[in-house]
Amino acid sequence: MTCVSASLFACAYLRAVPITGGSTTFTPSAQVLQLANGFGVSASIIPPATGNFDSNPPVFVLPIIGGDTTTEIDYGGGISVNAGPFGAYSLTNFVGHLAGANANTLTADVTDSDHVDRAFTLADFNASNEFTVDPQAAKVLQELTGFDANGLLIATGVTQLELESTAAPEPAELGLIGLGLAGFATLTMKRRKQTQA
Repeated sequence: MTCVSASLFACAYLRAVPITGGSTTFTPSAQVLQLANGFGVSASIIPPATGNFDSNPPVFVLPIIGGDTTTEIDYGGGISVNAGPFGAYSLTNFVGHLAGANANTLTADVTDSDHVDRAFTLADFNASNEFTVDPQAAKVLQELTGFDANGLLIATGVTQLELESTAAPEPAELGLIGLGLAGFATLTMKRRKQTQA
């Protein structure tokens, strides 16, 4: 069974369904690309992640290697970032948290030349699958670069999950899916009205 969504939220279920594969494709925001160029930041992909930073727009694809539909999505691969005078870092073991104390956050192990910050909170994500700089990461970036990145849009993403085959959905799951679609439709209509105004 496959769930394709612009949002990690839309793939949530009432009961845990194991995730057997899939991916999330991230498209960096214009602000992040501009900042990266301004600070002389370069990046490379750590397999099995894929992508193309030279394409327009650049894309970064993290393969999903596990998790379930109620708690977290586990990713393989990562990204190496060379931030010039600010150092070089590897970001691996990404996890999209769907519930619990870290709900709606993206964490990763951040490694530099002499230590590892495990499960460092990089970004917060919302129902529109917009990934913004988490306050914890913003504080570190400001100490490092002097730039206030709090709430900065990092990227948008599209997630495709491959789920373990299950029986027909429970009626409550169908109701939640319907509520999610109604909420998405309402949000879309509100945005259109705001754009027209």
